[in-house]
Amino acid sequence: MGMFHDLCKVDNYTCTKKPAISPLLEGDSWEYNNATLLPGHGDKSVMMLQQHIQLTDEELYCIRWHMGAFDDKENWNSYGQAVTNFPNVLYTHTADMAAARILGV
Repeated sequence: MGMFHDLCKVDNYTCTKKPAISPLLEGDSWEYNNATLLPGHGDKSVMMLQQHIQLTDEELYCIRWHMGAFDDKENWNSYGQAVTNFPNVLYTHTADMAAARILGV
């Protein structure tokens, strides 16, 4: 779940090739592209991943809801139900937040 929760981002970045600044620093830059054929985040990751492997229900919900309540307000009840049924949903979200906001990865 940790490895694939952000699979959706794979087609959201485009690389602009630039000359290297120095032998140690590459000059390429990455730009975020939100105009993709399939928008979304957790749900998009699930759809992309299921083309390659079969997910358990718990894996599916953990990946779908890894953003926690950082979703549309009308989905908060569904998120809460997912946490009730699969506590790892909450732990996956917590781990994602710790990695992004505390560790900076």
